[in-house]
Amino acid sequence: MPADQFTRRMLVGCLLVAALAVSIVKDLVQLYGGQLSLVRSELGGLKVSAWFPARAL
Repeated sequence: MPADQFTRRMLVGCLLVAALAVSIVKDLVQLYGGQLSLVRSELGGLKVSAWFPARAL
């Protein structure tokens, strides 16, 4: 397999894993009544911020 094809496949795989992770976090935020925000990162991608309400002990 050529190096550029391997690199492309690895990049697609990483993007799929990142998308799955954000989806899981989104579901958890909705379940616990939190907030989720996506902002542009200084590195050129997206930065995900999740906030969860404090739980009573």
